[in-house]
Amino acid sequence: KFDIQTHGYVQSFHVIVEDVNCENILHHEYFSLKSSASEDDHTLVFSVPVLEPLSFFSTVSKNKEYFSRQEIEGAENAREMQGRVGWPSDHQFKEALSGKGQAFVNANITPDDVTRAEAIYGGPAEPLLIGKMTRKKGQTFVPQKRIPLPAPLLEHHKSDILDIDFFYSDNAPYLLIRTRKILFLALLTFNIRRKNANGKVTYSRPTKDVIEAVNRVIAIHKDRGFEIEYVFGDNEFEKLEGKIDAALQTCAAGEHNPYIEREIRVVKERQRCYWDGSPFKQVPKLVIDENLVDIVKWLNHYIRKNGISKNMSPGTIVRGNGPVDMGTLKASFLDYCIVYRTTTNDKTPRAARAIALRPSNNQGGYYFMSLKTGKRIHGFQWTKLAITQEVIDRVHELAEQQHAEYLDEEGYPKLDIIPGGNMSLES
Repeated sequence: KFDIQTHGYVQSFHVIVEDVNCENILHHEYFSLKSSASEDDHTLVFSVPVLEPLSFFSTVSKNKEYFSRQEIEGAENAREMQGRVGWPSDHQFKEALSGKGQAFVNANITPDDVTRAEAIYGGPAEPLLIGKMTRKKGQTFVPQKRIPLPAPLLEHHKSDILDIDFFYSDNAPYLLIRTRKILFLALLTFNIRRKNANGKVTYSRPTKDVIEAVNRVIAIHKDRGFEIEYVFGDNEFEKLEGKIDAALQTCAAGEHNPYIEREIRVVKERQRCYWDGSPFKQVPKLVIDENLVDIVKWLNHYIRKNGISKNMSPGTIVRGNGPVDMGTLKASFLDYCIVYRTTTNDKTPRAARAIALRPSNNQGGYYFMSLKTGKRIHGFQWTKLAITQEVIDRVHELAEQQHAEYLDEEGYPKLDIIPGGNMSLES
């Protein structure tokens, strides 16, 4: 309590804010408390510098920065002892360490060590999840109905033009397709790998795959009542002449389609947002493929500034997509998860270690990359954990097996309009 005889009419304080390791002073200021306001609440507002870039990725190494060396050792010992005493749940383990039931004696760990282990590793121990995970009763979803097109919209925007071009992410080719007025996007990935004479992995771009992709987009628009007048691309698409369900127009030699190039830059900007702060230096192509598919999906979800409607997104106009239930979006790109697979009575693991890729549907399903096989798996139930160095090493190992390109110095995929080597359409 403020005492004038002891403190005078004004008591001064030095306010010092340090980082969690008490190694850096982030802020300090001089504060004076007057006797007349000693019973009032006071709020100090200040900003502190961010010494390192913020990351949305939870890694064990980052989480350890918030604890002392002694606390980290206690958490690691707790995880090790939890396995030695039969893998009880965290709750059971903490109760036993607290002296309840048939307690432990001579334990060099405490319930707080178990709690800190959960914070550092992002959740329960992996063996608990893999061994004990059971299927939960799924939620029943009602299929969404397609949103109809307003008649005036179709009446005034009956036809459109399809712009197409290739771009390259880590030297792997992708075909981006966009309607010029509606601004609906579609993406085609290529996964036929081969090695050139120098041992470098390249990807072929079969003409038949390009034709099928372009015709699919034309058919989707036709199904909603839109007509594609012609397809516009640079001169490397001349082989499509007479093989697609619309007329073809190409740029002059050495020129590129400016409409689609702007859209490729938008995709690149979005891609960098996903990868900011990623702990990986190299990833399998599957990860980049699924990321780009997700980017295109969400670009179609939003109303575009220069589109044909101020109330409907390209995805709604072309596909009839309705609202997205945000309650189903429970994983983020590159999250490390233990994914439920199956419950059997044998020794088959009930769950798989995996990296989250993207939502697979509007009912809460997700695609993941299995850390065992490197292949895409599907899951409805999972537990997210912090990314360990073992996980990072395994992702790098899978990428190395595919001779995947390294990400750039900032950890972003290298996305370019022109590839590192010359690639042409194959017959």
